[in-house]
Amino acid sequence: MSEIQKELEEAIKCFGIGDIRTIELSKKRDIEILREQKEIYRKYKEKKDVRSSKDMSISFN
Repeated sequence: MSEIQKELEEAIKCFGIGDIRTIELSKKRDIEILREQKEIYRKYKEKKDVRSSKDMSISFN
């Protein structure tokens, strides 16, 4: 679990979901999740591209 996620959960417990501190931490966590998802997609796309290029090679023996 990320540090921001831990802080967010603690802020929710202490201040509630409507508090500005909780909202700002939630925004930071959203950005963190976005970056993680982009990295996952990039790795997926790399793997897919490698597979596609292998599938496209044809041998005429």
